[in-house]
Amino acid sequence: MASIPSRDYEELARVFGVVQEAERLGGGGGAAFYRMLLDGIRAYVVHSPEGVELASMPEIVGGDMASRSRRAARHAVRLMEELGLEERVVLLHILRGSPGYEVSGALDEVAEVDNIYIRVKYDEQSYRDHREREARAVYTKAGPLSGGRYTLVVADTVATGRSMVEALSRGLQVLDFKGITLSGVYIYGFISLPGARMVAEAVKGQGIEPVFISIEDFSALSSNMYDMPLYGPDPADPGRLLGAAAPPEAFQGMLPHYFPGMDQPGDWSERQCLLFNGVGYERGDVAGHLRRSLEMLEELHRVSSGMEWYRDWMEDVYAARRRGLEEALRGDPCGGARSTEAQI
Repeated sequence: MASIPSRDYEELARVFGVVQEAERLGGGGGAAFYRMLLDGIRAYVVHSPEGVELASMPEIVGGDMASRSRRAARHAVRLMEELGLEERVVLLHILRGSPGYEVSGALDEVAEVDNIYIRVKYDEQSYRDHREREARAVYTKAGPLSGGRYTLVVADTVATGRSMVEALSRGLQVLDFKGITLSGVYIYGFISLPGARMVAEAVKGQGIEPVFISIEDFSALSSNMYDMPLYGPDPADPGRLLGAAAPPEAFQGMLPHYFPGMDQPGDWSERQCLLFNGVGYERGDVAGHLRRSLEMLEELHRVSSGMEWYRDWMEDVYAARRRGLEEALRGDPCGGARSTEAQI
């Protein structure tokens, strides 16, 4: 599509309060690293073509999502190395969705990695409504750790932060029992600004100051405590406008592809073909994710298209995302992947 007029970028940044002060640290391989100047947290953003696609295009699922996630993870691990990643790493997997960030392979290239698997479940099930729900760890499996100094890395989606706090609490208990000393904690994925602040506050009493590395931006959080938009109307309360904390270059890079109000990670678990649940592998509901994303796109288009801030070029974005979702629904992104009971 055509480039976005600079006046539109500036106006949208003002209306939604998206762009935040950021210090560029470098990058490479097509990625750029930024230190975000946000109160209360150590916050970094990785901006890359893969990050833009994952955050903007809910039609990217299955193997296509995995390949982009692997490239995005390599960028993030390179930033961790610059920030002081130890040669020995404990990778905390929060089941089911966490392995889809593909950090394991990226870390294996640069460090000696041990794994902890924790399954966190909410006390009741719901889709796109995480208000008044409690998270608790229901499964834990750790490798043969035996003392020493490590960096802890966690990759997962952080919306409210409740499941991350629960998983970190359980993981830190395991590491303390095994005599592990931590040199640092890195949390990577799609991260909301309210969620990051909640996690940072929750672990502060344990003497930990986590480093948050988010894909493209620190998102806003919808009033349903689930959707994580870059900018746009609150999907649960369309009269309320939301804006993330994003470096200027990331916001500019996202604008031609991202439809306002869409949830950037989407249902991250269900975008994956196979999900480890603590016992075996089960198939993700990829088609369900695509259908729900299409319904959400249509609803956001309906409520947004008459608003004062809406621009003509957003129709091209809407058409591209609709076309992508419809094409993905007609395809077979998982190639017949099946559930198993194979143990790790």
